[in-house]
Amino acid sequence: MAPLIRLRRSQRVRVHIENHLPETTTVHWHGLHVPPEVDGQPRFSIQPGATKSVGFLVDDRAGLYWYHPHPQGDEGGRVGFQPYAGLAGSA
Repeated sequence: MAPLIRLRRSQRVRVHIENHLPETTTVHWHGLHVPPEVDGQPRFSIQPGATKSVGFLVDDRAGLYWYHPHPQGDEGGRVGFQPYAGLAGSA
């Protein structure tokens, strides 16, 4: 199960994402206002076995946000597989 990440407004966040999947992935911060380069776009994918660190300032009001993958083009339904493999959670 992916971790619940508790954030507070005006907090600076740094997250280290380790890709233990056998394929590339990304992490999209659903609903949070973050810079495009850390928001899980397929052009910023994380290779298998690689680690990527992302940082951003929380500038959102209280709410339930979540994170999930956005792999390139969702070939073969990977957006379904990857959360099932553990890459989805609440922030």
